[in-house]
Amino acid sequence: AIKTHPFDVSVVLMAFEAIGGLSIADHRLRAAALSAGVLRLVSASTRKFPMEAPLHEAALVILGTLALDDATVAQMLKRWAAAQRVLTYLKRHQENVGVVVRIFYVLENMAAQQLRLLYQTCKVGVVERVIKAARAHFGDPDATFHAVRCLRNLSVHGGYAKCIGRAHGLELLARTMDRYIEDLEICQDALAVVRNCLTKRYNISFFLDAQVLFSVMPVLNEHPGDPMAVEHGCGLMRNLIAEGLEWAELVERHQGLDHCLAALLNHQESPNTLEAALGALANIAECGPQMAISIGYASGLMTSAVEAMSRYPEHPGVQYQAIALLANLAAESDLRTEVKALANLEQLLRDASAMDR
Repeated sequence: AIKTHPFDVSVVLMAFEAIGGLSIADHRLRAAALSAGVLRLVSASTRKFPMEAPLHEAALVILGTLALDDATVAQMLKRWAAAQRVLTYLKRHQENVGVVVRIFYVLENMAAQQLRLLYQTCKVGVVERVIKAARAHFGDPDATFHAVRCLRNLSVHGGYAKCIGRAHGLELLARTMDRYIEDLEICQDALAVVRNCLTKRYNISFFLDAQVLFSVMPVLNEHPGDPMAVEHGCGLMRNLIAEGLEWAELVERHQGLDHCLAALLNHQESPNTLEAALGALANIAECGPQMAISIGYASGLMTSAVEAMSRYPEHPGVQYQAIALLANLAAESDLRTEVKALANLEQLLRDASAMDR
């Protein structure tokens, strides 16, 4: 139909909508669409009708579903310069929230499937334009959800994580958590982006300037029972505390330690949450005698660490962080006796050592 009526925008639009609907259903249909040259048709048709927002939105649905498969994304990026084309659509239709949401969806899927290749082919402009569009449509929950999800997937790459800090993305994320504090999925993703960004020391100053902790703690208060939100909250505190004593004191002033202790006590069913909480507490205990003692006598801390080791003997992260925490506590003479008296600790340490070998 498109080849027969290439200049009839209504025909092309209906064909795109049909292809988009079919390609969502099954990876084999997506492969068939790719083999049939759908990318070439999308490229030609969007060039013919550069300002037809509904057509571009339908084209982006096709691209977003094709981007669910890593091999397809590789072809899109290498042979079709898909990221640059999508950013062109974003610049052209930045006021159209429907198109913007679809663009975020395409980019988040590309980043999820082929992040390293995406960075190699499109280092500049992705983060900056996503953040600009997210600001423009800040009041739209759907746009905000996909913008933050896109940034979450991009922030796994250190280069993009730096770009987020430089483009004042942490400030946007703080505002997002404030505005959408009751939206669990948005908050989960926002915390994950901040956590990833704090793996880069470069972003610490941006984090402080944006006063992000003032937004993080209310989210953890709002969603204390969600293991993923708590995991990312503890994870970002772990990364911040790793920078040294002044950052540990900052977290303590914001009641961050209470959240880490609560996570250790209340989320024994989630090994990833335990790993993040144990890591934050291990880093706290490494910051000197005063900090170690301040958490060492917390009710249930040591026994919860041992219980986590016992419950997840095959989880390297839980084992490593629990041992690091107990070792840092035992380094203080006031706590050494309590650590040595922990039931089953010697056997757990032998088991962990055997797993490492």
